Amino acid sequence: MSIGPPQSILTANAGDGSIHVCWDLPLVGTAAGYNVYASDTEGGTFTQMNSEDIAGQSYRLRNMPEGVTVYVKMTSIDAAGSESALSALANKGTLQKVTGTLKATGVIGDTIPAGIMFAALVGNEVVGFYTDDETVITGGY
Repeated sequence: MSIGPPQSILTANAGDGSIHVCWDLPLVGTAAGYNVYASDTEGGTFTQMNSEDIAGQSYRLRNMPEGVTVYVKMTSIDAAGSESALSALANKGTLQKVTGTLKATGVIGDTIPAGIMFAALVGNEVVGFYTDDETVITGGY
């Protein structure tokens, strides 16, 4: 059985030289891990950014150059070590520190789980939450 790439990939610039990446599970197969690939051009060569398979559904690209657009694609890896094709380009969002009251919409619901520090936004829609240790809590794709 083959495996598909992760779905609904979001990148959010944290403003500190890092980019948060979060995603949903592939539509085909069961992923044992993931790889993140980046390029400085949309149609350029994409280079793997992680040295080990990523077990969760979020990753942080660190020490990214200031003022440079980074394009992100991903792959899924199954239990046998087979890698999917590259995903579509990630959607670009923003990362906002949660202060006061933040009303989430869509499938996330109306409450913010305890320990939330950041919300990932596409436009005005909250699509994911992060804890202070950069763990993605939930996606709303």
